[in-house]
Amino acid sequence: MEPLIQYKYIRFIAKKEGEKDMTKKEKEVLDGYYDSLISEYMDSKDDTVEGRIAFSKFAIVYDLRQALKNINMEQGA
Repeated sequence: MEPLIQYKYIRFIAKKEGEKDMTKKEKEVLDGYYDSLISEYMDSKDDTVEGRIAFSKFAIVYDLRQALKNINMEQGA
């Protein structure tokens, strides 16, 4: 899947209202995209434009992933 398509898919997942459980496939896509962003960020972690862009993408997906984990923990309690 192209990174832009993955980004749009992740944004779609984030916008779903009222649906808190992710499917296994959605989790796989999110984790795969998260891993690719970590690699991209580590490859360009210096203080360049590419490094800043990579970090901002990583930060967005990291925050989304943490929010989803918090929702799952609240539902499990």
